[in-house]
Amino acid sequence: MSVSTFLHSVSVLLPVLFVMALGFCAGRAKEFDREQLDGLTELVLKYALPALLPILSRSTAWRQEQMGVRS
Repeated sequence: MSVSTFLHSVSVLLPVLFVMALGFCAGRAKEFDREQLDGLTELVLKYALPALLPILSRSTAWRQEQMGVRS
């Protein structure tokens, strides 16, 4: 694995891990009640993730093209 590939992987994973850590900390601090958690889960699963998938696939295809990776 080249250094640029590793750094790209880290740059993709860091925001995801950061958001997961924020959610974990909010849960441990009891910032949200059960009803709010159900609403947030529905928001993420029904709207946020489906909206994000086409954006990520285009971004990944563009990066692969820039790096000369062929599928």
